[in-house]
Amino acid sequence: MPTLLETQRRFSNALGERLVGEDRLLGGLARGRSEVSEHFAETARGLLRATPRLGADERLGLYQRQYWYRLLDSLAEDFPSLQTLLGRETLFTELEHYIAACPPGSWDLRLFGARLAAFVARSPRLPQDTRRLAAALARRDFAFMEVFDAPRLPEPIDADLEGAELRLQPCVRLLVLHAPVQAWLDDPNSGYAVRPRRRMRELHVVWRARDNRICATHEPLSLLPVLRELERGGTLGRLLGRCRNLPGARTLREAFMRWRAGGLLALAGEPSPRRAAP
Repeated sequence: MPTLLETQRRFSNALGERLVGEDRLLGGLARGRSEVSEHFAETARGLLRATPRLGADERLGLYQRQYWYRLLDSLAEDFPSLQTLLGRETLFTELEHYIAACPPGSWDLRLFGARLAAFVARSPRLPQDTRRLAAALARRDFAFMEVFDAPRLPEPIDADLEGAELRLQPCVRLLVLHAPVQAWLDDPNSGYAVRPRRRMRELHVVWRARDNRICATHEPLSLLPVLRELERGGTLGRLLGRCRNLPGARTLREAFMRWRAGGLLALAGEPSPRRAAP
């Protein structure tokens, strides 16, 4: 007699088989196979009893539909920029392949899309330039998920800026994106598909603000060394002393004022409990 774990694995493997027939269309997927596989039907007969109204494979199909619909909708909601770029039909095609290749390993779907950026970057179904931008937007979208419940530290006051140990808030993510992301964000119809320069890089910062809003900004790439040093932490003098090729004094001053006002800076120490989202 199979163990409970073996039975659960068998059931889970059947759920992971791709949807067929009308169930695909209802889930936002393109047309595909019209009949379940023999393996699916055999699993259904082995685990479930038929009823006067539903066969065993139809009963298992109820669970399968809920599995796929929940995962597809959850990922689509988590990656709105990617959906805008690709369109719903193309996005759901990519998500179907992603779910099949990288099934969730936890009941918590919040971080299920952690590998989606790398996945679309290699997708043979997307043009190369679209893959580049899609991967960048997926990284940016996922950063919004990461910072949602990351902790915040106490912020520095003016008297702390000279001698206190400073760092970036733990709810800040620095993204170096190799695509014209900001031009696309400003105007999704701006001709993003034009091949970008080989070494093109943009610096984007995503964080959770004091009022728990998720914020994002496009920063000059020249500020990346300063922000990297802030990730490591230290006094302001040591931070700037470790940086090479610093931008001008005015650029630095304006950047620190902007980061301070936005709540990106923190005093080094133990994270404070996360405040509830509004």
